[in-house]
Amino acid sequence: MKPLTTNNTHLIHRPMKIASATLSLCLVWVATAHAQFPPEQQGEIAPVYVEPYQADPWSNASPDDVVLVDAPGLPETGALYPEPSAAQQDLGNLIPPGARPGFFQKANLDFSWMPRFESDSVGVSKIETSIVTAIPFPRRHQPLTIKPRYSVRFLDGPDFIDVPARLHDADVTFNHIRRIADRWVLNAAVTMGSYADDHSFDAGDAFRMSGRALGIYEASAHSKWIVGVVYLNRAGTTVVPAAGYLYWTDDLQIDVVLPQPKIAWRTWSDGRSGYNERWFYVQGDLGGGVWAVERADGSPDTLSYSDLRVIFGTERKQIGGISRRWEVGYVFARELSYDSMGHDLEIDDTMIVRAAFTY
Repeated sequence: MKPLTTNNTHLIHRPMKIASATLSLCLVWVATAHAQFPPEQQGEIAPVYVEPYQADPWSNASPDDVVLVDAPGLPETGALYPEPSAAQQDLGNLIPPGARPGFFQKANLDFSWMPRFESDSVGVSKIETSIVTAIPFPRRHQPLTIKPRYSVRFLDGPDFIDVPARLHDADVTFNHIRRIADRWVLNAAVTMGSYADDHSFDAGDAFRMSGRALGIYEASAHSKWIVGVVYLNRAGTTVVPAAGYLYWTDDLQIDVVLPQPKIAWRTWSDGRSGYNERWFYVQGDLGGGVWAVERADGSPDTLSYSDLRVIFGTERKQIGGISRRWEVGYVFARELSYDSMGHDLEIDDTMIVRAAFTY
């Protein structure tokens, strides 16, 4: 792993200002959406979640994709999960349940903990929150989704090298998805954000952009192929190819998408597929990131961290309520480095415990 290069720009700037700016951006989008689309027109929109591809494996963001379709049969108020309209059925497997009319789509809250077992290891506690919204782009059935996200990591150790007490991520992901042919869907996204410790949000290395462009081929009603490129904006690695295969039924989901392969089994349902279910899954994952930091001697630097994970989890999917996930896993191949060092440091393995909630 080769960390990002750094420069000598360094000013003190608190991360709460970034979080405030992110919240302000959300409020501007809300005001704009309601000004352009009065309530009597908003009732004609049926926003629907779509997740054709997992998170960009090298970024700190996790995209939430949404499709808006013309569905005059859906009421503006009333049942949260009405029967699919003819317009929804025409789009086939792009339309899972859980549509929300209007600008707001969902809110996420995530807690995770990786304990420090040895003095030469690193413990990490993380809190992350985000919201997902959508606006027409340029028409309602071709939306732009906006996902502001903020997270903070609290670090413990190691003893042999200085690390910041806290690392912050504050970013916004703009995602667009549209059908370009009978079986082809285009998914394009750009993430802009700042990643730093308490003192380095104004450093030049704190701001980064990443993105992706993917083609999704619907091979059948239960399978998709994915091909495309991911822009990483990291030293030594700029653009990498992306490919994968997804297969699912009502009771089984198989994602062969590196570095986040996943197999999941449905263990319970109330009879309405996708609305109220319990799932068990096994998943691989790649964690980490890059942050602008201030060293113990006051010098600016860039911290890189990466790991691999095997996760066992259970999920309760509940449309109209709070969905939740509980996970436990093994974390290995952990590496930490500073740009000024020129080499990686190996960190002892650990475990991860995570709880996530979505409304």
